[in-house]
Amino acid sequence: MIYGKRVIILIMFMLFITCISAFNLREMIKPDKTEEKSCSKYLTINAEAEIYTWQWGDRERKYLWCSFPRIDTGSKLNLGQFRDVDTELEEWNINPAGMMIFYLNMMFAKAEYEKACGGWMWVPDALWITSKYGYKIRKSHGEHSVLLKRGNLCPPNALLEISRGGESWIGYFPEKSQSVRTAFPEEVLADALYIKTMNWAVSRNSFSEPWSGDLDNSILNYANCVVIYTRNNHTFAWGKPPDDSVPKYRPVAEHFTFSDDIDYIPVYTEFDENDMPDEVAIFVNDICRGAQVVEDTICQICSYILEEEQGQEIEFAFWYEGRNAVERKSIYKVYNEESDTYEQRSLITGMPGIHYKVSFKGNMEEIVPTQYNLQCYPNPFNPELTISFSLEETQDVKLEVYNLRGQKVKSLVNETFRSDSYNIIWSGDDNSGSKVSSGVYFIRLHVGDEIVNDKVILMK
Repeated sequence: MIYGKRVIILIMFMLFITCISAFNLREMIKPDKTEEKSCSKYLTINAEAEIYTWQWGDRERKYLWCSFPRIDTGSKLNLGQFRDVDTELEEWNINPAGMMIFYLNMMFAKAEYEKACGGWMWVPDALWITSKYGYKIRKSHGEHSVLLKRGNLCPPNALLEISRGGESWIGYFPEKSQSVRTAFPEEVLADALYIKTMNWAVSRNSFSEPWSGDLDNSILNYANCVVIYTRNNHTFAWGKPPDDSVPKYRPVAEHFTFSDDIDYIPVYTEFDENDMPDEVAIFVNDICRGAQVVEDTICQICSYILEEEQGQEIEFAFWYEGRNAVERKSIYKVYNEESDTYEQRSLITGMPGIHYKVSFKGNMEEIVPTQYNLQCYPNPFNPELTISFSLEETQDVKLEVYNLRGQKVKSLVNETFRSDSYNIIWSGDDNSGSKVSSGVYFIRLHVGDEIVNDKVILMK
């Protein structure tokens, strides 16, 4: 009888301890409103922990690009030591099914929450976490997942290393925000092709080009993952943020819904100052692949089109607050790197380049003179393409073939034609007579000052 009473008392004590622990966990997850500090749209700091979340506007993202300024180094200073993922990322909320943390070169560690053992099981469990690196994390469960992170803060003057000829994913651990121009040394900026965070990019397609994007208004915030591509190795420390620095975030589009992915390609969109929409979005096959609030005449969109089937036309959509409606836009101009001009044609998925630039300035009337009756067949073709067109009067005519880069591949015709119907054969070769590779090409018919385009596919 006495033994039974002791067992009952022991069970009641254990239940009491469990209830206290659960209460403390709830209080830990719930930010202390008197002490919390919002350092980004996905990170809140309070007395208990740094709380990471995928919430972005009124929806959750699939991927979180982040870094961990704090890691658990015990009594030692955090100087960017490497720690195993299973010892650093254990404190998630209770019920997620799993997560994956992606490393540079698409290495990843996968975790599942095992209720039986009451913890996370990582495969592999020996990949690293350090404050000096940036990461991309994908969760596989529903909404409202949070990560609680404790530890010692990495000093802002800790040295970073980036490698030549490829991407480096680095962590931004200074507590104050700053622009790209002040964060990186001049020699690193001069040697970089692009710099990206989860929500903005600055980039150029070659080292001789000026930057697309605003180096002064692209802001690095605490716990960002920063992706940079350079052609040489560099060792440097983050620049010193100004004393009056404050975090800055791009506003979230509200009228378009899309799913993010592990990476994006920047699309810089230029508007007329007298006709600026409130939001702009990119569509492929009627599916939204990215959207952004328009704050200036040039707006950079993070476009999740890298996994799309090649050769699909990209369409834009505008939201005007005053009109309370979405307007689709299929007519625009695309920047040609070779000629340094904007040409009226469409962006196509799979086009090479670090970024794309389009413009909606000027006359956007669609040029489709039906009297020319441009037709290309068969399409897809191999080995020859027949290009037919007709003229109602004598005209100067040029017929040319371009690739996805906007480079001229072949000049087929450049002469004066009389009123008649014509068939021109392209044998899938370039101006030197060499056969071109399979892919998407554009047939461009110039008749006087008018232009007609058609898209064809060479399939070998």
